[in-house]
Amino acid sequence: MPNLLEQMRQSDADYLMISGSHKFPGILQLSKILQRSNAFELAHVEPAQRSSSKRGVVLLKRTGQEPKTLATQMTMQVLMGIRRCERVQRPGYKERMQSTFPNGIVTLSRGTPREG
Repeated sequence: MPNLLEQMRQSDADYLMISGSHKFPGILQLSKILQRSNAFELAHVEPAQRSSSKRGVVLLKRTGQEPKTLATQMTMQVLMGIRRCERVQRPGYKERMQSTFPNGIVTLSRGTPREG
């Protein structure tokens, strides 16, 4: 999300439009995640129509607040790929991983958090 907010600041944009169809409902669900971060609030919504090819549109307004950190769900395959990247000993990799995940990675197993 920091990249998205930086792009919006650079272009002096206050609104973000997300468009999607009922075939790919996850795209429109991004708006709920962005709202939970407190960085955006809902300005307008037009739901996608299942019976037509009309696309849904969500318009979010930037709040100006810094976003709060939210949990990210990922598959075990993605997590293992991240772990392999963490172990690479090339210059800059450690810093890149820390900047991508500044709060670290916590995995949940049977509801118990474990530092990763």
